[in-house]
This record gives sequence, structure tokens and C-alpha cells, in this order.
Amino acid sequence: AVVSTQSTGGSTIDFGLQHDKVAEELSLLKLECEDHGVQLLEYKDESSLGRIIELITKDLSEPYSIYTYRYFIHNWPFLCFMATVDDEVVGAIVCKLDVHKKGRFRGYIAMLAVDKAHRRKKIGSSLVQKAIQTMIERNCE
Repeated sequence: AVVSTQSTGGSTIDFGLQHDKVAEELSLLKLECEDHGVQLLEYKDESSLGRIIELITKDLSEPYSIYTYRYFIHNWPFLCFMATVDDEVVGAIVCKLDVHKKGRFRGYIAMLAVDKAHRRKKIGSSLVQKAIQTMIERNCE
């Protein structure tokens, strides 16, 4: 399976991933995160949106409008994940699926941010692995 991610710089990276390998890596990363009191949660509803916007706005150089967040989160809520510590959002990833060549799905990571105070705890890696695993489960190549 190939999952394509695009950075804000516009470069595209294709990852050839096996589902079992992704699941195994995610399990290991989740254990490491749990050692730091971090939980990975799927986006549930608008009550989390403000916390995600605040985190991403603080750490990313590009200001996004509320409509950009809603475009991604309302269309692909199953591809938006948060990392929390004691109910505080310390990391977030926002993704989407697109139809690519010949009707194949391709995943896209639109936004990824981890609070500076919580970096170096594998939170970003865990969020990316969780998103990729979900993309693969949804037949993304």
C-alpha cells in the first residue's frame, strides 16, 4: 500500500507500507506515549475544534480559517486525531482521503502539530502512524 503525504512545502513522499508493520509500529509508539501519560483520541465533535485550532495556530506558520479546519474535519472526522495529557490537547493531526489515478484512494496529511512542551515523546510519530493505519483500513493505497 502507498500512502502519500504532502508537506506545506509542496513535496510529496510515498511510503510503501505493510498493514501489519504499521499496526506493530503503532502499538510500540502507543506504549511509549502511554509512559508519558499521553492518550490518542479520535475527533468526536465541535467541542474539540477550538483546542485543535489553538494548538495548530500556535505551532504552524500558516494561518488557516475556521472553514479550512471544518472542511477537513467534517469531511474526514475519522482522520482527525488528538493526543491528550490530563484532558489537555498536546498534539493533533488532520488528514483527508482523495481519489487519485484510476479511482484509487490516496491519503493526505494536512496539519500536524505537537505542543513544544510535549515534544520528543513520540506523539507526532504516533499520530502519523495512527492516521496511516486508518488510511490503510479505508483502502488507501
